[in-house]
Amino acid sequence: MNQLIDSFESFETQLKTYILTHNCQYVYISLGSKYNESEVDFHYPKKYTYTNSMYQMIPTFVRNISCEKNVLVVVIDDFHDDILLSHNNKQLLNIIDEFKNIDIIMLDFLITLQNLPLLLGKIMDCVSPTICPERCMICNFICFKRPNHQDIQLEDKLPSLIYNTLKNIHGGIYKKRYYQWCGYKYYTYHHVYNYETYHMLYMFHIKSLFYLFEHVIKDPLDDYNKENLDIFMEKKTQHSEKWIQFKEHTLCLL
Repeated sequence: MNQLIDSFESFETQLKTYILTHNCQYVYISLGSKYNESEVDFHYPKKYTYTNSMYQMIPTFVRNISCEKNVLVVVIDDFHDDILLSHNNKQLLNIIDEFKNIDIIMLDFLITLQNLPLLLGKIMDCVSPTICPERCMICNFICFKRPNHQDIQLEDKLPSLIYNTLKNIHGGIYKKRYYQWCGYKYYTYHHVYNYETYHMLYMFHIKSLFYLFEHVIKDPLDDYNKENLDIFMEKKTQHSEKWIQFKEHTLCLL
């Protein structure tokens, strides 16, 4: 199932109905993820890589959930126009054709600082009666390659707003299930981190880690080239704890 919804009221009704009537095991909520282009360019280093947008919408760790019950993926973004929306819809249909236990609800919706608390509150009201925190995940991918002033304000303030909203609803039980994308940074492009447990450490450690990544790997970090860094960190023991913390609190989308 792949449902496309363009009104907030219909979205709330469909989400509530799905969770109540389907044998739903896991809910993954993706904010601000959509396919825009096949390649992504980076300012530093001056490199290109293939987009991971389809893995933002449905990460490998969601695709690999093995259960008899359904996995619901909720994708929320402003798709701009019908052509972009149709392309994203086709890409998602190809994925769920392979992974039969995954259903998708897409909401064509522009997230703002003003409407985010209501949006997230309504989603969690639908999710909380039957889905425990361990079977739910919220990921924020709202990030801009070439932001204007308004974009910068949204990108800077949204992560803490998401966290505080989750902290203040349903006893805060879902706040530990919020992950933040590392953004358009070449080496960590494929990763999200747990906002509650790692946000401050990420801010403190990322420059040191990037310096090390640059000397060890040529491609963006993934679960395959992490072994090279493990070997390297055995020699650079002064940074090993930073690397251990990074691995403990991040997830690779691929």
